Amino acid sequence: MHFLDMYGIARATPTPIVSASIDAELAIFTRYMTEVRGLSESTRHVRRRHIGEFLADCFHEQPIEISKIAPADVVRFVMRRTRGLTPGSVKSVGGSLHSYLRFKAISGTPVTALIAALPRVALWRLGGLPDVLSPEEVQRLLSAFDRSNATGMRDYAITRCLLDLGLRRTEVAHLCLDDIDWRAGILTLHGKGKRIDVVPVPRLTGQVIAAYLQYGRPQTTRREIFVRHRPPLNAGADLDIVRNAVRYAAKRCGLEQRVRGTHIF
Repeated sequence: MHFLDMYGIARATPTPIVSASIDAELAIFTRYMTEVRGLSESTRHVRRRHIGEFLADCFHEQPIEISKIAPADVVRFVMRRTRGLTPGSVKSVGGSLHSYLRFKAISGTPVTALIAALPRVALWRLGGLPDVLSPEEVQRLLSAFDRSNATGMRDYAITRCLLDLGLRRTEVAHLCLDDIDWRAGILTLHGKGKRIDVVPVPRLTGQVIAAYLQYGRPQTTRREIFVRHRPPLNAGADLDIVRNAVRYAAKRCGLEQRVRGTHIF
C-alpha cells in the first residue's frame, strides 16, 4: 500500500470487495450466460460486472442469501448506481439485474418481487437520432493518431476496422490472422453459434492492417491481429483496448463529447 501511496494512486478508484462466495456465484452465473443463453463475451463481461457490484453492495463479505434482499434494496442500488447515466446505460444495469434474477428463478429462488421492483426506462426509438459522425468529424478522428509509433499504428488500424467494416468491438478484438484472405480481399467473421459472415476488405483498410502487422505488431505467438503492447505481453487486445483506442483519439481531437465509445460507428 505504501508503494501505491508513493505514486499517488492508492484508493483513487475504490474497488468493491469481492468475497469468495460472490466470486463463486459470478462463476456459476457466467456459465449460465455462456452455456444456456449463449451471450457474447462483451455482454457477459458487462453483466458480470454489474452483478458483482450488486452482490457486493448487498452482502459485502457475507454469504449470499437472495431471500434477504428486499425490493427496496434493488431500487436503492439501481438509483445510486445509475445516477447521472444515460437512459441506455440505465437500461443496461437493469437488464443485467433482470438476467441474474431470472437465472435465480430458474434455480427455484423466489424473486418475483425483486424483478417487479426493477425500474423501467423509456427509450424513445428515434430519440437519439441523428447520432452519427459527419465526414469532417471522421477525418478529425482519423487524423488524431500518431502512426509513427507501434501503438498509434495499432489503434489507427483498430479504428479503421470499426469505421470501414462496421465491426463491433468484440469482433475487432477477436480478429485473427487466419480470418483474412489477402488474395481474395475478404474477411471471415465467426459469430454466435456456427454463424459465419464474409465481408470484403477495402484496399485502404487492408493496407492499414498490413502496415501494422509488418511494422507495428510486436513479436508474439498470438493469432489475434491486434495484441497488447504493454505488460502483460503476448496477449490479445481486449475490449477495453479497442474502446480506448477510439476514446483517447476522440479526446485528442476534441470529440470526446461526441465519441464516448465504439457504438457511434
